[in-house]
Amino acid sequence: MLAANAAAFAALGIYVPRMGRPAGASGETLSGHHNVAWQINGDPRFDPKYGTLAQLTDELAATTAPVAVVSSEDFALSHDRPGALEALREAIAAAGFEPYVVIYLRTQSSYAGALYAELTQHQGALDCSFDDFSAAVITDGAFRVAFYTLPFDYAALLRAFETPFGAGRILVRPYASGGPSDALLRDFIAVIAPDGVTPDLARLQAPGRLNERVRFSALMETLRLHYLAVRADLPNIYTLAQGLFGSVDETMLEGSFAPIGPAEAARYRARFAASNDALRERYGFAWPQEPEPELSETRTAHHRLMGHALAVWRAACVPTL
Repeated sequence: MLAANAAAFAALGIYVPRMGRPAGASGETLSGHHNVAWQINGDPRFDPKYGTLAQLTDELAATTAPVAVVSSEDFALSHDRPGALEALREAIAAAGFEPYVVIYLRTQSSYAGALYAELTQHQGALDCSFDDFSAAVITDGAFRVAFYTLPFDYAALLRAFETPFGAGRILVRPYASGGPSDALLRDFIAVIAPDGVTPDLARLQAPGRLNERVRFSALMETLRLHYLAVRADLPNIYTLAQGLFGSVDETMLEGSFAPIGPAEAARYRARFAASNDALRERYGFAWPQEPEPELSETRTAHHRLMGHALAVWRAACVPTL
């Protein structure tokens, strides 16, 4: 989103630094400054060749733009790392900018579905069902993977940012997962545009859908790969669906994985009600009214088949683990 609109941002007086943006899987430079987040978090993915915090500071100090953007969702993972956010704030201030935090939050239930799919597809270490994942989130208010704690208690998350940045410098915005693909970009521009500048939104390149939903069959095949490293003859999801349901519903198997139904949404609202009330009181923040998820036979089948498949694959691999 940032990389594709760097020229349009520059025309508005908004600078997007190059340092700290690593290469993606295809070799393209990513929009986010993830390498800097990885550096301050002690993440093994950090690679100095993509730019360090010190180099980012120097680049920011060299620009004459009144506004600059340093962006990465991985900065949220700094919430429980003493000194990490302080180092980021000090670097930005040393470059001559007043540091502000703009953070977009989606409802916890929406975040849970998106995060589970993301971790399954890209983390490579998540082999639990969504039901087990969700139970851990509801119990702990977070999910732990590798050496990170992924927070769902947003009030606690923002308190971690308040310490170095100050409550008055934190701007909390809603992330509407079902809105137009350019809604977030337009909102972000409106928030950060320099005073007196009217953005020409027609010049912006709207991104495709962020966090594209993954097909259920693709997600399950990624989970199966975790076990194929141990045993090569594990049945695929089509075979397991035939055994469990007595037939194969290709529409169900190839449909999008959308695990949140009315009951799951209600559990998340109840679990994080106090935290979200604190957001309203402290930041005046609340999500726009969203339609309640509907009951779905496909969703029920996904939950049931996922649990069954993982039980089968785990049992098959127990003797050799």
